[in-house]
Amino acid sequence: MSARESTVPEPAVANSRRDARADRVFRGALLAAGIFVLATLGGAAASLLWGGREAFQTFGVGFLYHTDWDPVKKVFGAFVPIYGTLVSSAIAMIIAIPVSFGIAVFLTEIAPSWMRGPVATAIELLGLRREEVALLADVSTTVYSRLEKGQDTASSRDAIKRIAEALHLS
Repeated sequence: MSARESTVPEPAVANSRRDARADRVFRGALLAAGIFVLATLGGAAASLLWGGREAFQTFGVGFLYHTDWDPVKKVFGAFVPIYGTLVSSAIAMIIAIPVSFGIAVFLTEIAPSWMRGPVATAIELLGLRREEVALLADVSTTVYSRLEKGQDTASSRDAIKRIAEALHLS
């Protein structure tokens, strides 16, 4: 090896080793998180199967694909609710996915910068549940629900002001 061809300086080697060790730790943590998610999903599926074992013992696997639901004759089939759930979920995704991509493209590529903040906040607020708004405003869910429905409440001006601030109305 000539004088011009020198090895990598010592600090760079130490940094490289530290980075490799950090990568291994990260890879292990990521693997553990993935296994945890899969185990949790498996546990949820096992819990559902265990909870539904009586239906399967009584009606067999046909419970999943029969359409009859007659409590008088004690004949039950879950196909109609299962089908309805799958169809309504598919319709919701057919509507929501293009709309969400459209909003994302609009906010990142088309909207002027002064419009991005208010529009993004309004979209986020559409997703807030009643409980989350009440929590943000530090009022009870009951008080917020009554105000939302226009029912008379004995809410203080301070509570109404906190709700308005939580909704970015003031």
